[in-house]
Amino acid sequence: MNSEISNKWVVLIYLVTALVSGYYIYGATLGGTFELKAQYEDQMSRSESGRDFSLELAAAQKQLNKIEKVISADAILTGKIQQMIIEKVNSICNSRSLRLTEVPAPVTYNQAGYEIITNQIEVEGDYLGLVGLINKMESEFERARIVSVNYYSKKNLQNNKYKLYARIYFQNIKGS
Repeated sequence: MNSEISNKWVVLIYLVTALVSGYYIYGATLGGTFELKAQYEDQMSRSESGRDFSLELAAAQKQLNKIEKVISADAILTGKIQQMIIEKVNSICNSRSLRLTEVPAPVTYNQAGYEIITNQIEVEGDYLGLVGLINKMESEFERARIVSVNYYSKKNLQNNKYKLYARIYFQNIKGS
């Protein structure tokens, strides 16, 4: 009798474990799939509704033209962009014990009605500080975008130690 009751408890525990495991597996695998399928069907029904997007496209183009006028009215010249980059990098370098070591002249390239201004800077410091600088510049500086970063090290012959550098390339593209 006692073994019969304990067998019932074992079966009940296995059953509860199986139900909980099944619910978890369903939620982790199939639940997301069914949700994605419902979202897909919703998007397909919206796209097939025959809605005319030409008015929305015209409004977006009008807003883009306004933004371009504001930017060009700002009259940011090549040297001014470089100065803004240097000021922002210097303020971040001071807070992270980094050192701005080199700022070559910007390179300007004109083609098909666009002017591409490429600025580069070289910063010395530890890896975490350099990555923090790049992250802050990407998230807070909007006048130019980081397009490339080159990390390298140089050996200091006086104390026989290596120093880490990052050469950061910024680009600003504007209609000319």
